[in-house]
Amino acid sequence: MIDAHDLHFTTADTHAHVLRGVSLNVRRGERIALVGPSGAGKTTLGYHLCAIHKRALCGTSTGRLTISGQDCLDRDLPGFCGVVLQNPDSQLFCDTVEEEIALGPENMGKSPREVHHITERMLEVMGLSPYRHQRIHTLSHGLRQRLSIAGMLAIGPEVLFLDEPTNFLDNGSADALFTTLAERCASHGLTVIVVEHDLTRAMRFASRVVPMQDGRIVPADVITPLPSCPRPRTVLPGPVLLQADGLRFGWEPSRPVLENASLTLRAGEIVALTGDNGTGKTTLLRLLKGLSKPQAGRVATADSSPLMERVGLVFQNPDEQIFAHSVHAECGYALRNAKVPAPEADRRVREALALMRIDTLAERLPFTLSYGEKRRLSLASVLVTSPDILCLDEPTVALDRRNLDILRETLLDLRDAGTAILIATHDHAFAASVADRTLVIRDRHLEHDAQSDRSRTTPHAECEAAHAHA
Repeated sequence: MIDAHDLHFTTADTHAHVLRGVSLNVRRGERIALVGPSGAGKTTLGYHLCAIHKRALCGTSTGRLTISGQDCLDRDLPGFCGVVLQNPDSQLFCDTVEEEIALGPENMGKSPREVHHITERMLEVMGLSPYRHQRIHTLSHGLRQRLSIAGMLAIGPEVLFLDEPTNFLDNGSADALFTTLAERCASHGLTVIVVEHDLTRAMRFASRVVPMQDGRIVPADVITPLPSCPRPRTVLPGPVLLQADGLRFGWEPSRPVLENASLTLRAGEIVALTGDNGTGKTTLLRLLKGLSKPQAGRVATADSSPLMERVGLVFQNPDEQIFAHSVHAECGYALRNAKVPAPEADRRVREALALMRIDTLAERLPFTLSYGEKRRLSLASVLVTSPDILCLDEPTVALDRRNLDILRETLLDLRDAGTAILIATHDHAFAASVADRTLVIRDRHLEHDAQSDRSRTTPHAECEAAHAHA
């Protein structure tokens, strides 16, 4: 079905060799997982295998690429593939959920009856029926990601390419997605090519795992990760830095997202915030930062200083937080606003960019970065300000193992230096390796998650066993 032989790709701007002699054959109905570190060339290869590289990439492809018997190295193949991008906002166009799913079938000339049947089926398959009339901009990122997948499935492509589709999904939704995809592969002959950082989940789903590194396909043992060991605490949590009491908020007054939510954040502690998609994790972080105002209750710092000055917030979607014309300027924006002297600001920016391993990209236009690089830039842009209180919304999204380890060590260093940290995340393994305690949002209420805290000793044993057999 798809045959790539000795495939190379070189970017037009930096002349980087993103693909280096890749050869791969994909058969109809296969479930292919492309895995490996950031910058390995997974997305670029996926774009070629789906024949959208001429539209999606700027550069030169060489080698041989044959799809359904047609030479596609220098041309695309309209209607062959459905594509789910890393950032769901880049491919959602309608006002409501129902309209978005119906858009593709309508544009394909389906009858109103067919459109209705397909829409109903996709709403059910992707668990979106309760949100059918909801406006898309009010959905959580996880729900928007499920919607973008539903929209692509609705057009019935031969091949579905998904680029990090579980980035914003809770564990239950991620598992349900791969179950649905496997069923459609078996029943409809759908071919799925997925880029996935979660190696365990990828191996459960895929009929074939394709490991990549430095633009090449490599043996599986090259990218097999070991679990990260939690670092013992050296200091106990200090005084309360932020207090929230009785918070209530809803985008519509009659439909609250949060009710009577209260929490404290102390100096020198990391708190994990968990919960299913759409339960209000991002909303809570916005309330703590002061970007949204509660309909009831209050949020205050210990010294009553403004939330906007004391709380640093890393957004879930880095594209919402990036607007400068260079990586260096983006990272230093807040420091310039704070009138930090130029020599000191430049030093702090260079240190933050080096910490996130994007210092070599300092002069790049931020919007040309990969999603993972944008994620690291948004982290650097907040960390450079050294906030006393740090809130992070899904900070592990699009980070490979090496960058996850860097993030983990950075957060633990900040904790030991006295920063109060709140992390909204679906990555329970990461949370277990850094968090001192866990909060969970259930049915609009914020609760202490005793089960997660009891399991926090488990990673130590897993680490010792894994490293003993490495």
